[in-house]
Amino acid sequence: MSATQWLVATVLLLLARVIDVALLARSPLAGLGPDLLLLVVVALAVTEGGVVGAAVGVLAGLVADLTPPATGLLGLSALAYGLAGAVAGRWQRRARYSRLAPAVAAAVAALVVVGVRVLDAAVRNGETSVTGLVLSVPTAAVLALVVVPAVLAVDRRVGPEPPEVLRW
Repeated sequence: MSATQWLVATVLLLLARVIDVALLARSPLAGLGPDLLLLVVVALAVTEGGVVGAAVGVLAGLVADLTPPATGLLGLSALAYGLAGAVAGRWQRRARYSRLAPAVAAAVAALVVVGVRVLDAAVRNGETSVTGLVLSVPTAAVLALVVVPAVLAVDRRVGPEPPEVLRW
């Protein structure tokens, strides 16, 4: 990724976090657990691969950890989103041939994030809403059908050349 693409990725992550906290957390969809930050990570991971996906995921996790309402240990979200980005990047080859691959990658990445959050709650003997966490997986898959193409359109406009994957 070029420096311009990294700058755009950072702006997209910040924008997604603001929308998550300011709008989606107060909407009726809040119970379904939508996570736009994760979807931006998935979009960039299926475009650029697992290494870039992991790096963008760590950046997204730091954004999540450093912006209110920050709950939990500093760096835990960075770990969760980094792993999710690396896992979603494994779908890069499949995404060349299928429009549903990013949705599946988003569901798998959401499972990774849910797993890290459940492990954190188990270690800290905290209570967590299992229903909200479980509902976040299909919500991520459905929202990925809309959000991932939008993020890819922005990435194509900024990138030095069109990406080889996801030419829909």
